[in-house]
Amino acid sequence: MVPPRDGAAAIDVNAVVTRVKCDLRNIVLEKARKKIGGAQPFLFLRSWAAKIRLSLVVDDSASINPGASVTTPLHTVNNVAQSFTLGVGAGLTTQAVRQEDVEFLVSFSDIDKEFQQTSTGPFYYSCPEDRGLLLESDLGLDKLINNALSPVENGVLVPGRNVGPGVGAPPPIPLRDIGKIAAVKKGDTDEQRKRFREASITELTALNTKSAAIADRLISNFGLNTSEFKSMSAEGIKKELAPPVPDPAKQIEAAKAEQARTILANSAEATELETKTQAIINNIVKPRFSIAEGSFDHSCVGSVAQQQFEALAQSANLSAFVVQADNTNDVKVSNTALENARKAHDAVITATNQMAKNMLDCAQKTVVINEAKKNAPPPVYDPVSAITETVNFYITATGSITPTWKLVRVTAPISGTFISGIRKDTNTLILTMGRPQSGAGGIEASTAMNNQILYSILSQSGITVRP
Repeated sequence: MVPPRDGAAAIDVNAVVTRVKCDLRNIVLEKARKKIGGAQPFLFLRSWAAKIRLSLVVDDSASINPGASVTTPLHTVNNVAQSFTLGVGAGLTTQAVRQEDVEFLVSFSDIDKEFQQTSTGPFYYSCPEDRGLLLESDLGLDKLINNALSPVENGVLVPGRNVGPGVGAPPPIPLRDIGKIAAVKKGDTDEQRKRFREASITELTALNTKSAAIADRLISNFGLNTSEFKSMSAEGIKKELAPPVPDPAKQIEAAKAEQARTILANSAEATELETKTQAIINNIVKPRFSIAEGSFDHSCVGSVAQQQFEALAQSANLSAFVVQADNTNDVKVSNTALENARKAHDAVITATNQMAKNMLDCAQKTVVINEAKKNAPPPVYDPVSAITETVNFYITATGSITPTWKLVRVTAPISGTFISGIRKDTNTLILTMGRPQSGAGGIEASTAMNNQILYSILSQSGITVRP
């Protein structure tokens, strides 16, 4: 049975997060504002962030050790009492472990803005200092921050050309190569689509396994009893429907055949559009974005990413329209699905071509940015790369029951403990602070911050981390 989340394990995550944010605001941000001799050596903290990992572990174990010894008296020899004793024992141990992990990233600047608006609101209540032994209580960040930043305060560590986290952008693609990115042509012409509009049911069935299965379904649903119309082209079926028609039954059969043939042709054309679209996505859109992401300055890659997203979204829409075209028995629904698939295919091509134009613009901007970087002063890094604290709370509860029976021939139990149980609650908070890096939608933890979290997790597991 999974151990219940009660007792010391019933940590209020909301209270922990509130405590951490309150301490970061009251301790770290206040440190950032501190002035020493008219200077603010800790101002860099205002643009930092903190990554927090909270782990709650409940470990329940129980054991039972039944046993008994049976004594049989034997004949007395030379006035010495003799006996035979047989001990019988067994043991059973069970263990169940439950672990919950919560991880989040908070920006110090966002915390500062949030507290300016809601510091007296229902979430924080002006941050009272809770008293206790668990994670909701004082985490001792003031001592950590003061000790870690004392070299900065004393001038031992200063901002400079220290090796910091992250690397610069790789060189861009040469403009002469960017210019070779050709535009993707629009969708199929009328001549290319003509083969679907004029093909017979038999010809469409032979295209692929899916078309054959759809043809069988349509023939069954429309009740086509003769094979005459299955091999007849669209033009031939129209002639059969043209007046005068001497045989009404044949006219009905021809109308059913034309509906089935139209739906099958629409499905086949939509499927071909999907195949071509997937080829554009996999062979053009995705490789181009990889090139842009790895070669261009990140300040302009967003426009390329936006067009990639548009192409992917329209490709997904096209696949949905193909499903509609494959599964309908209604000609109007089939025609609408095919028309929507054509529009989605053209939208993918439009987004792909716009992506190429954005790449060219981004390449030109990257060249200008890189030229400016050559004349720019060398980068300046923070005096401290990261500050990490790991807090563990261990609470262990034990219990045992050992009844004893001593009879004439039987003594039980023979083990020191008959039934015992142990519950160990481990609450761990890993907090690492450092300068975040820019991500696609905002900021994200830097490599240095993630490594600190990883080192702390490995050390908790008893694994030695070597550089």
